[in-house]
Amino acid sequence: MSSPVAPRPMLFASAERRLAAIDALPRPMWLGALSNALGDVEPRLGSLATLRQALIAGVGTDPASLA
Repeated sequence: MSSPVAPRPMLFASAERRLAAIDALPRPMWLGALSNALGDVEPRLGSLATLRQALIAGVGTDPASLA
């Protein structure tokens, strides 16, 4: 017998999708991105995720790709 699956609340679904990049980042990285008041948060989080992956891989990044 399988356990019933609870329905997901949809109230904040669009906001959660916008901030999905947070899941791949450690707290010290995403906290600074969220508290920065300049620009939009989504591109900032995406750039941080790209930069983190490049650093983990030991590869440099093109600064233009982070804009």
